[in-house]
Amino acid sequence: MRKHKDKQTEKISNQKAQLKEQVKTDNNYIATVEKWEKEKAAAIKKSEADAKAKNPKASKKEITEMIQADKSAVQSAFTDKVNLLKEELTEKYFWQNKPRWTTTLFLAIAEDIGYDATGRSTNNNELIEIAKELSKFIAHINKTEK
Repeated sequence: MRKHKDKQTEKISNQKAQLKEQVKTDNNYIATVEKWEKEKAAAIKKSEADAKAKNPKASKKEITEMIQADKSAVQSAFTDKVNLLKEELTEKYFWQNKPRWTTTLFLAIAEDIGYDATGRSTNNNELIEIAKELSKFIAHINKTEK
């Protein structure tokens, strides 16, 4: 494989960044997370209000201790929802990204390299033909890359 030229690398990076932003926008990522954040805050406030109603003489610290398990459960559920959304968007990004960048690959398998396992000559060497095909491949890459 050959390394891309700096200009091409920058172009690909910009396209990837643009695609990431497009996936976020198309799926309302920021609005969805903000909505869930508000729901999380409302659920925690409701737990605090319920605890305060049950124990009107309790201090803020005592109420915080009483609702700690509920608060942790709400935060955990929020984190799970956000992580699931991120996974879905990552999958969409990779599916949309996949056809944009392709790599040309040369693969050859030589069954006979001119010698057998004991070192005796076989009078046949597929490496010569593979070398010719590799030269053609490299020439084609150089020609189409410009």
